[in-house]
Amino acid sequence: PLLLDSDPSTRRQHARTLWASVHGMTSISTADKLSHVTAHIGRSLVDDLVQTYLAGLEKRTPARSAHS
Repeated sequence: PLLLDSDPSTRRQHARTLWASVHGMTSISTADKLSHVTAHIGRSLVDDLVQTYLAGLEKRTPARSAHS
């Protein structure tokens, strides 16, 4: 699992960041204002956000040794 070696406060911060980002997108979408920002569907934006955020975390996380 991603961030298994990180401290709990770091994991909570990442969870809050993702939650707030997804909440913002869904709030805009449910208020029918997403079309003012983009022509993309909310679900595809959320998928892209989560995939990109997690990929960035993987790049920042030091590689595990083969002995772990």
